[in-house]
Amino acid sequence: MLQDSNKPESHIVSYKAYVTGVKDGIVEDDLREYFSQFGAVESAEIIVDRDTGRSRGFAFVSFNDYDAVDKIVRKFCVYYFLQLFWFFYHISFYQVLQF
Repeated sequence: MLQDSNKPESHIVSYKAYVTGVKDGIVEDDLREYFSQFGAVESAEIIVDRDTGRSRGFAFVSFNDYDAVDKIVRKFCVYYFLQLFWFFYHISFYQVLQF
């Protein structure tokens, strides 16, 4: 692990966010509009199946700096962490009631 930190690619900062759960009917302009609240969007690319041309359900949104990506990670990671905490809390509480 320590050896990997000396490689140049280990210090690359990503300006790109991976977006999953992209529904049919969502277009790249919709992604640009939504994610512009986090920073200046350089590009939005919905990944499509090359045979059918239909969305594969995920996309990449690129920004001009890392700050926007950091804001997205903080917002959505906290949100999903709280959802998981709530889920496991209720599962544990339910298990206690079963005994």
